[in-house]
Amino acid sequence: TWSWVDGKDVAFLITEAKDKRVNVALNISLSGNISDERITDVLGEDTSIWTLTINDPHNDFLKTPKTLESFRQTVRKLYNEIKRVHGQNTILNVFPAMPVSAAVEFGRVWQPKADMEMIIYDQNRNRDGFIKTIEIQNTERE
Repeated sequence: TWSWVDGKDVAFLITEAKDKRVNVALNISLSGNISDERITDVLGEDTSIWTLTINDPHNDFLKTPKTLESFRQTVRKLYNEIKRVHGQNTILNVFPAMPVSAAVEFGRVWQPKADMEMIIYDQNRNRDGFIKTIEIQNTERE
C-alpha cells in the first residue's frame, strides 16, 4: 500500500568501524543485508565500514511515520559521529539497501555546509556489484 499502516517500532542498530582507515564506508542494510566483502570489493581492504541496520532487514520494515522519524534522527547522529571519528574532510562512501522514503530522509538531513562529501553506490547486476552513481560535494569547498 502507499499509505502508512499499523506496525511495531523498529530499532536501528549502528556498528562503528573497528579502526580508522583510508576509506570510510557506510553500509545501510535495511531492505536487505549487504556484506562487508561487497564493499571492500569496490573500495579495497583499507576501508573503515560503519553499518546502519535493523534486527531483520526486509523490504516491508518501514510502516509508520514514527519509524521514519527514528531513522532520520539516527542518521543525523550517525553523520556527526562518523565526522567526529574520521574528520570533516572525509568522503563518506554510502552503500544503501533501503526504501525510497528512507533514502529521501537520508539526503534531507545532510547539511551541505557541515557534513562530509558523499559518494553513493548502487547495486548493478550487469556490472556484477556496486557502482558509483552519485557524488555529493560540499558547495563551500574551493
